[in-house]
Amino acid sequence: MESKSELITLPNGKTVKVEKGLFINNAFVESVDKKCFETINPSTGKVITTVSEASSKDVDLAVEAATNAFYNVWRFVDGKERGRLLNKLADLIERDTEELAALETLDNGQTLSTAKFIDIGHSIDCYRYFAGNLKNVTLELGGKSPNIIFADADLDEAVQWAHMGIFFNHGQCCSAGSRVYVQDNIYDEFLTKFKATTESNKVGDPFEADTYQGPQVSKAQFDRYSISARDVSLREIVMSSSRN
Repeated sequence: MESKSELITLPNGKTVKVEKGLFINNAFVESVDKKCFETINPSTGKVITTVSEASSKDVDLAVEAATNAFYNVWRFVDGKERGRLLNKLADLIERDTEELAALETLDNGQTLSTAKFIDIGHSIDCYRYFAGNLKNVTLELGGKSPNIIFADADLDEAVQWAHMGIFFNHGQCCSAGSRVYVQDNIYDEFLTKFKATTESNKVGDPFEADTYQGPQVSKAQFDRYSISARDVSLREIVMSSSRN
């Protein structure tokens, strides 16, 4: 259920609308147990207002909402849009700096200048910093890029990602997924699916639109791959290592 709001009068005579609920899943709501507590102005000892009191049940709801938002929305938002949203939040905080600082001082008794320039000001600076200063960097950190696939994975999706990981750019990639560790009880099924996906690749002229893979970059590179293929065939024939 949506919570109520209240108009709070600040020392400068202005009134600010304050939400009294818990902010969960993009809405202010009452606590599950309907409990509230008073927030006190420490300068006067007087009650400012009453606000919802969270219990472990409310925390669980908040965590669930945040998890769903991350996996179903935020993870698909690219870096540019994330930066724009963080800057927008900074803009909104900056717009309402005076009111936010006054509410902070009213609630905890710190000086208005501290609330305005430290708490609120630094919050704005942090959002702007992280919105615009994330470095474009890829760390290889060893460069062998193993895939680890457990039995509870979406197997078809795992096959596609593992396939792309090793065959992207003909496998000539410093972060190629050159090792795949598969949980034993799904190993055979994974291998069958991976083999079928790999055999569907069209190898041919790189200028043809439907070619999946052209030649390796050099004879030396081709020979390296041939040695690896022969090594695999000595252990277990999974697919042909023939040049043709």
